[in-house]
Amino acid sequence: LVRNGEMTEYKASKMPVGIYVKENDFANNDIQLERGDMLYIFSDGYADQFGGTDGSKYMSKTFKRLLVSISSLPLDDQKEQLGQAHDEWRGDGSQVDDLLVMGIRI
Repeated sequence: LVRNGEMTEYKASKMPVGIYVKENDFANNDIQLERGDMLYIFSDGYADQFGGTDGSKYMSKTFKRLLVSISSLPLDDQKEQLGQAHDEWRGDGSQVDDLLVMGIRI
């Protein structure tokens, strides 16, 4: 959740979707939303992408800073910025994982 340039993170349950040997209940988070909030749901694919000048991972801290920096933009512009940042980081390297980033403006 990004509100007024500040990110609040709600941790997901460490459970796969589907049948698993050790099934636990998923955690529920009640979140009080306000007009203008940006809610993001994302996989680890963006942060796990190798690239840059030394072939390192993008990292979740860098990805979260990117989300905060673009959160006030219109959604189409956010999509463009995410794609551009990923392409620039990856460079000529291959995409190593699926990318899922969903953004919802309240």
